[in-house]
Amino acid sequence: MDQVRAAVKARLLALSGADEHRRYHLVFSFGDPLFPPSEEIAVDAQRRGALREVANWIKLPASAKLADLLVTPDIDNFWPTDYYAGNHGIGFSTAFILHFANCGPSSSTVDLMQINSFVRVGKHFDLLGRTGPKFYWDDRPAAPSPQAARDLAELLIRGIAK
Repeated sequence: MDQVRAAVKARLLALSGADEHRRYHLVFSFGDPLFPPSEEIAVDAQRRGALREVANWIKLPASAKLADLLVTPDIDNFWPTDYYAGNHGIGFSTAFILHFANCGPSSSTVDLMQINSFVRVGKHFDLLGRTGPKFYWDDRPAAPSPQAARDLAELLIRGIAK
């Protein structure tokens, strides 16, 4: 498991493409002050209708999460995915928790869970906005995207298989 985790972390930290680097911008280990507490993750998952995906992870003891990683996008990075408004795609952004577990003496699993998912549906005018009256991005909480999970899984598989 340690080798798999090290390979995944190295792959994420070595991303050179601008889009990939912005999408998987920061990597934190479990226990890092910026890794959200389980209670916060549970509230977020329930709000987005994704509690089922993270419920088992939340129940795990901290000792079973020590190898886990949090992968977050650049603060204002949204990318195309499987969300649509009418006939056109809308931007999506999410953070991932990568949970590593041993399956046997020579095999491991990596579970990908999405937290803090948002869709960007356009702009709206706000008279009392945080910097005065103007148009602001309309970012809304969203359920996890299967496409976003596939994209990260494919990126990791391509990088580790080399």
